[in-house]
Amino acid sequence: MSSIATKRIILGLGVVLLIVWMVFSTPFIAWISNSIYHVSIEQVDELSPVSGYAFYQLDTCEQTDELFDTIRMSGYIYNISDATDEQTTRSLVLSSNSHHYEIELEEITSWAWRLFTVIDPTPKKETGFGLDFCPLGLPDATYRLLLQVEEDGIPVCRTDTGYILEKVNGHAQVHYRPSQPVSLPEEKELKGWTNGGLNIVEIDAEGTLTLTGWSIIDQVDAGDTEVLVGVRCGNSEEMRVYTTVKESITYIADYFDNDLYYNAGFKAQIPNVTAEGLEIYIFNRYQGETYKCSYHFEPDGSLDNMVSVSDISD
Repeated sequence: MSSIATKRIILGLGVVLLIVWMVFSTPFIAWISNSIYHVSIEQVDELSPVSGYAFYQLDTCEQTDELFDTIRMSGYIYNISDATDEQTTRSLVLSSNSHHYEIELEEITSWAWRLFTVIDPTPKKETGFGLDFCPLGLPDATYRLLLQVEEDGIPVCRTDTGYILEKVNGHAQVHYRPSQPVSLPEEKELKGWTNGGLNIVEIDAEGTLTLTGWSIIDQVDAGDTEVLVGVRCGNSEEMRVYTTVKESITYIADYFDNDLYYNAGFKAQIPNVTAEGLEIYIFNRYQGETYKCSYHFEPDGSLDNMVSVSDISD
């Protein structure tokens, strides 16, 4: 056998062994990848209760490659408290039904402090973050992506971003959590009225409706309520009702001069929606009772121009 043929055989065996090693050594590959990104994924036994206020914004949450399933996230998470930058740390929490993991975030200076100077007794500048991490070493599960703030090492705020990481057969994908269908009590069983509005109304090519908005019940802490969205479209008389993800916002609390409304925001992604005949309804659940907004929303010519239509009978 010639030396050239021998070298080719050795090279071929080497490639095969490399592929086998990569397939069966994903935790080690994940460790190497995360070491390059200076990221450490630590398992935690359970998530402790938290009660603080935090506001966040995600500029990026996406998968950057399909070989290592690398996830890229950036944005800020801002906590309202007396703690200083030196006392505060931030983490990304990956939480499933059976596993919880934390990734400490490298804090960077963010412009967000300018938004919260009025309401924060100790303005903080190092609230931004940027992160690349490889999830290949995680067990198969569906993980919620939560942003957490610690003060002196103790978790004080934990905010649901609405994004989930789905790990199936060793591979991971990240996407926004779809809204789930729910049922409502009969109209006569509704407790009373809620107030609300819409900010973003978009329908993509697949018919997924993306909504952002706000809803409050008078003098009730918005953090203790659950916002639901009802949708009618096309020629259907049936209203489909879905869950939403709560979001912390400032403008409603500022408008009403009431700190109870800092968690009044919501976001939803609802499938199989058309702009034709679209009607959007807002509901709020609190202490087992359901409240309805006294008006619904319809597009006036386009989704960029949603108008309110009263549902109060004369």
